[in-house]
Amino acid sequence: MSDQLNGIRLYARKKHHETVDKIQKAINELKCNGQLITFASISELSGVSRSALYRSNEIRALINTIKENNNENFDIKDVYDEIVSIKKILKAVEAKVQQHDKLLKNR
Repeated sequence: MSDQLNGIRLYARKKHHETVDKIQKAINELKCNGQLITFASISELSGVSRSALYRSNEIRALINTIKENNNENFDIKDVYDEIVSIKKILKAVEAKVQQHDKLLKNR
C-alpha cells in the first residue's frame, strides 16, 4: 500500500510541475507579445483552468508576484521555488509555536 501511495504522490508532483511549466510558457508568451498578465489570459493560453490557478496557493502567489512586477525580468521557476521554500519555513515555525504552546499549557 505504501508503494501505491508513493506512486500517487509522485504522479501528483509530476502533474503539478507540468502545470507550472505550462503557466511559465503562457506568461513568457504574454510578456513577449506585450499583453497583460491576468489569471484569465494565463488560463486561456496555458489550458489550465482559472479555478486551478486560484486553488494552488503557490501558483496564485506566483501569478500575483508577476502581475505586480510586470516590467521586471526574472525566472518564474526561481519565484516559485522561493514561494515553496518560504512556505516550508512557515510550516516549521508553526510547528515550533505549537510545541511551545503545549509546553506553556502544561505548566
